[in-house]
Amino acid sequence: MPPFGPLVLLALSILFLCHAANATVVKILTQKQEASMRTWVDQYYAAWSATSGVTIEIHEAASSDTAEYLGVMKTLGRIESSNYDLYNFDIAYTAVLAPYLLELGKYSQNGEFSSPYPSIVSNVATQDKHILVSDVVEGRLLGLPSYMNLGLMYYRKDLLARANFTSPPKTWDEMEHMAKVVLANENNSSLTGWVGQFAQYEGLTCNAVEFIASCGGGSIIEPDGTVSINRPSAAAMLTRVKNWISQSQITIPDVLMYREADTTKKFFSGQAVFMRFWDGYNDFREGPMSGQLDAGGIVGVAPLPGCSEGQTAATLGGWHVGVNKFTTKPEAAVIAASFLTSYQYQRDRALQYSPYWPTHPALYDDTTFCAGNFSVWCNALKSVTTVARPTAVSGSSYDKVSSDVFVTVSNILSDQVSASSALATLFVQLHLVLGITLPADTIEYLTTAGNILVAFTTFLMGITLITGILFFGYRNHPVVRSSSLIFLELILFGLMMSYSTVFLYIKAKDENVCRVIPIPLVMSFGLVNGSILAKTWRIRTIFAARIRIGKITDLKTLRIALGIVVIEGLLLAIWLTVAPPKPNILSVNTTTRYWECSMGGTTARDILSAVVLIFNALVLIATTLLAYSIRNVAARYNESKLIGLAMYNIVTFVVIIPIIAQTTGNPLVIPVGILVITSLVYGIFFLPKVKTLLVSPHQPLMKDDAPTGNGAVLSGSELSTEKIGTNSFSKLDKVEVVEGHADVRIARSKLLIGVSRWVRRSIILVPNRSVVAEIPLEEASEYKGTTVQVEDLKILNVIKSPESGYCLLIQLNNNLVWELQTSTPESLDEWIGHFKSVRCTRKSHTIDSLKGPISTRAMTSGNV
Repeated sequence: MPPFGPLVLLALSILFLCHAANATVVKILTQKQEASMRTWVDQYYAAWSATSGVTIEIHEAASSDTAEYLGVMKTLGRIESSNYDLYNFDIAYTAVLAPYLLELGKYSQNGEFSSPYPSIVSNVATQDKHILVSDVVEGRLLGLPSYMNLGLMYYRKDLLARANFTSPPKTWDEMEHMAKVVLANENNSSLTGWVGQFAQYEGLTCNAVEFIASCGGGSIIEPDGTVSINRPSAAAMLTRVKNWISQSQITIPDVLMYREADTTKKFFSGQAVFMRFWDGYNDFREGPMSGQLDAGGIVGVAPLPGCSEGQTAATLGGWHVGVNKFTTKPEAAVIAASFLTSYQYQRDRALQYSPYWPTHPALYDDTTFCAGNFSVWCNALKSVTTVARPTAVSGSSYDKVSSDVFVTVSNILSDQVSASSALATLFVQLHLVLGITLPADTIEYLTTAGNILVAFTTFLMGITLITGILFFGYRNHPVVRSSSLIFLELILFGLMMSYSTVFLYIKAKDENVCRVIPIPLVMSFGLVNGSILAKTWRIRTIFAARIRIGKITDLKTLRIALGIVVIEGLLLAIWLTVAPPKPNILSVNTTTRYWECSMGGTTARDILSAVVLIFNALVLIATTLLAYSIRNVAARYNESKLIGLAMYNIVTFVVIIPIIAQTTGNPLVIPVGILVITSLVYGIFFLPKVKTLLVSPHQPLMKDDAPTGNGAVLSGSELSTEKIGTNSFSKLDKVEVVEGHADVRIARSKLLIGVSRWVRRSIILVPNRSVVAEIPLEEASEYKGTTVQVEDLKILNVIKSPESGYCLLIQLNNNLVWELQTSTPESLDEWIGHFKSVRCTRKSHTIDSLKGPISTRAMTSGNV
């Protein structure tokens, strides 16, 4: 019976009304309370307010869901709301709410100020230290225990008695045996052996803590921060519980969806032998089980079993009171918090309305408190061994820790994954959530496979380096000249950077390594593809563009490649500054784990990595389109097929490799993929050139192959190979033939010549037969060329300018205009001399009458 009778409460309530005008009002936010309890609480608060000068207003949250209620308090804290002075919260969330709670440490010291009823000093002194520790976060006292709950086992005494069992089970072996015997004895299809809270929520975390601790598996995370979830005893116990559902039918599959209300409904309806539940005395004072815990009742309560006798464990639950850090009335709020957690208030509330069990241990030795039916509870509560959830050690990360725990345990109990494998993964996850570096002996780094990969990568880098040296040594060889030495070297350097990424991928990752990995990977991509794009653009401009744009120097072309690299660098810098990749653990199996770098995972990281990816995709598309546009250029300069093949392989592997990596979980997939892509690009672009250099290292250089002295090359000049000289004159059947290569464009009038395309052609002159011909350089070309029987030849213009080029403009037969471009003024003069030697004639020559190098290809098409 409460210490205040109804008359006393009434008198104090009247006294409260007289002092209400002068009282300081503090507001407490709490979850919904039952109407019957609320009436008693209001009266009790009113009586206390009359003597303390502090009025407590109760404000109930709209939701009764603990997680939603926590979200409300966190939101209020983030906006620094002072609407409420006190918060009532679950024991699990002290650390989560720590940023928003007032430190009470200074108020628990003598001399700060005197609390009218009672002093916070005496309150703290008499609290259970095992419970109070959950309110201490990083050495700061942030709350006070209001009441506690413990996990206990309820059992049907009548069912055990009918099966000849005289006492409840003390071990899990005994529980399983008793459940099987009772189920067989009762032969009731609706009866199940064990029920608990197995749904995916905080209740399952509490059940899991008890199961694991009761078999010596630790507390998931120990007080010193050591993650202990991967102990074999933990996996063995959770496997045992899974078998209750899947094999022995000790419990039913529906239990995987049970919360507190589902559990009590099943047990109170007489359909369960054993039940894990909180110390809920009031549930046995009202409803179908009313009075059944009394002497002679059919329900008993005892500590939960363990793997061995005496190895019991009960998860500590309950609710605490904390002061809002942003309250405008801190002293009044602290006084109210001390009152709401005091010895006297907890005693009176428990006697009036259980299951609000006190957190002051002395009460359980109070014979007046533990009299009558309370003796059952006092004995049970004193005999259990409490185990705390890892709330304090997890700090503000506890809600994520708990979520990972109950999801993992649920997957185990539903037989989706083995306990050992799931707990190994959870072990890694908890380290990452808490920001704790995994112990070295829990990670098996790549050993043999890694060493092989390193050796092979080193070998390929050596081959790439030798290739660069080879090209430099043969820099005047036509094969190297036609592909441009500087861009060949840039591409090879990019491939070397790409290979170097492999070394970073196969070592353990920390934040620094994860920040470095994208640099060689992205920059090599930009350097290789930028260089290919730039040199392809130059070929297109020289051979396929309709309008000549003047001088195309190596520097001008290089600017394009370097521009792409600069953009890559800027995007990369933004990415690595704003949201760099983070280290993550990839679990291959229960014993093998590897570090990886997560490129995504947050909105910012996903967006920035996507931007880099899109930019590189655009570069690939642009390169492919340019390569397609030069498909008809002479084979010596045309790499369109090679580029197309390389782009196809790059895109294919970039898409496939991440899929394989995610599917297999093998950390070797990505570095091997990088190795394959890089080697394919090398093989496609460089092996044919290397083969040519090794097979024909002394191929004669053409006269006009050399660039001008300052390194600048006119449009097409780098690619010029004019073969004009004495050896070009043939005396076959007394037909003198002049043959050479030049850039040429042809039009029907002088006005149209400016929009005609430049093409590379073999030019053939037969001076004494008055024949001029231009033919493709490729044997397989579908275009056969143009042959002209010259009746009239005029030199319209000669240009000799380093800026504009060295060009010759001639008109043939009044209806055809040719423009030739050479690399040097000397070769231009030579061509002018040869064209002047062509005699104009009206005599018709048949193809058969022409012998020598133009007898078939040059003359067969006529005027095309």
